[in-house]
Amino acid sequence: MTGLHLVSLEEGERLAMREAALTLFKRRYRHNAESQRAMIGALRRVASTFSQGREDEQTFAWEYITDEAIAEAVLAPVADRYSRATLVKDASALRVMLNCCRKVGLVTHDEYDSVTKLEVLGGQTRRPPGRYLSEADVATLVRAAASMAQHEATRTRDLALVLTLASTGARGHEVSRIRLHHTFLGERRVHLQETKSGLPRNAWLHPATVHALERWLEFRGAAKGALFPPLSRTGRALIDHGPMSTHQVWKLVHRLAEVADLPGTTVHDLRRFVITTLLDNGYDIALVAKTVGHAHPTTTAGYDKRPGQRQRDAIAAINLPLG
Repeated sequence: MTGLHLVSLEEGERLAMREAALTLFKRRYRHNAESQRAMIGALRRVASTFSQGREDEQTFAWEYITDEAIAEAVLAPVADRYSRATLVKDASALRVMLNCCRKVGLVTHDEYDSVTKLEVLGGQTRRPPGRYLSEADVATLVRAAASMAQHEATRTRDLALVLTLASTGARGHEVSRIRLHHTFLGERRVHLQETKSGLPRNAWLHPATVHALERWLEFRGAAKGALFPPLSRTGRALIDHGPMSTHQVWKLVHRLAEVADLPGTTVHDLRRFVITTLLDNGYDIALVAKTVGHAHPTTTAGYDKRPGQRQRDAIAAINLPLG
């Protein structure tokens, strides 16, 4: 990047302004911890990939990216190694970071405006994420949850957690952060306070899930705190430790999937299961979108993982003359 325009500042002041820009970047996503983590990770990936691991989001000289051509060069290694979806996310993070640099005076408005004209091209073609889970597959996961752990309290919690995921269609981090006082079993609902959109919403519980949660609460007790806290090795609820982490939920589903002979199954596949099953049962896509917290039904349609046989059956059901 030798010879590029750089705002004339003393080195110490420039580093302080870069830190201020990164602080602005983080504040933009402060209302959603998952989005903040993902976008900081995107910045880190851009910096690390371009610098071959020598820089990260804190040390990379973002202020050197002063026009469209430089931005394209910085993103080129990402395009070569990662999927198009990752490339688009990283380009978005880069634009936001450079806007933050503009706000603190590290780049000019014209330089920032030039970068925003960047057209994101390339990225590796990957198989669409997710897999189709049938009701029989989910039943196998549920049986694994009910039998895998050594302690009854752990089995009861794991069963209630899996059924909550498979009933509400909520994301893993949304379920892990449910608090006891936001759980209304008599109304068959939980209130999700921490969601991807940042907007709280209700999520609905199947009667089997209500039964599993009632059993889990017998072990958990009525103390205030997370509905699903981590457990000690003896099965004691560690309520003062806060909620299970998103990673702990992921590990649990991963282990259950291995026991159930459903390798590669993820937490998000249970969300896809709810959406696909509701659509398969004939519910309107707008209702399904509202149920799982999608702002747009087009997003919901992308989760439909029904196999091709269902599509063939749908076409075969059309009444056409033989001629």
